[in-house]
Amino acid sequence: MFENVLAGNLMLIGQVSDALCTPFIGLESDQTRGLWKLGKRKTWHLVGTFSVMASFVFLFSECITCSHAPNIAQFVYYVPFVIIFQFGWAATQISHLSYSSDITPYKHERVTLQSVRNSFTVIANLSVYGLLTLLFYLGKSDSADNSDNISPDDAPKFRNLALICLAIGTLFNCIFYLGTKNCTSADTSSDRGTITPGENSIERSTYLHGLMTWRCWLKQLQFYQVSGDKVKQGLLCLNSSLDCVKS
Repeated sequence: MFENVLAGNLMLIGQVSDALCTPFIGLESDQTRGLWKLGKRKTWHLVGTFSVMASFVFLFSECITCSHAPNIAQFVYYVPFVIIFQFGWAATQISHLSYSSDITPYKHERVTLQSVRNSFTVIANLSVYGLLTLLFYLGKSDSADNSDNISPDDAPKFRNLALICLAIGTLFNCIFYLGTKNCTSADTSSDRGTITPGENSIERSTYLHGLMTWRCWLKQLQFYQVSGDKVKQGLLCLNSSLDCVKS
């Protein structure tokens, strides 16, 4: 069984990776032109999708050919998948969140798109819990132990859940790529030409970002607030794992 301390360290590495990747992807997704005619947002979303697909299932599966190896060896095995997943997660979230700002120059349409996005995020989270409950309910009759406690024997259920989520996510990603228009750099430039800088926070931040360098980000209070929140989450995960070991 994987030690709690090492599991907490994996969570900490994931949070640190997320904190480092998020500002990098945010900067690069604004500056790159994108591949083919996808546009910069869909290009980064595609990169993030492939990264998540290449790592997500492995995080919820036993170590391949090393399931009986020492815990430190398994820790080294899972670290690259955690980093790749956090990079892909940041790439998909940032690019998808920024897509609504590029697809339309109108404030009310952006608000509507963000509301729909948040609604489906809640639905997706609840669906994962529902699927996990269903997997435990269906597998409960097959097991001799009807206890409600989660044990290593339940690992296949989490693996199956990861596969189901990956399949559903791939389907909706295809709908996103094929069912939405591509925002090229020309489209974005024409949209910005119709916007008066300072109209609202989204337009103002979009306009000012074109004038900012990486040194300017270091002068922004929000940059340190987001970084501090990520570090705080990682420390809480580490403290929780240490408390489990002490108890």
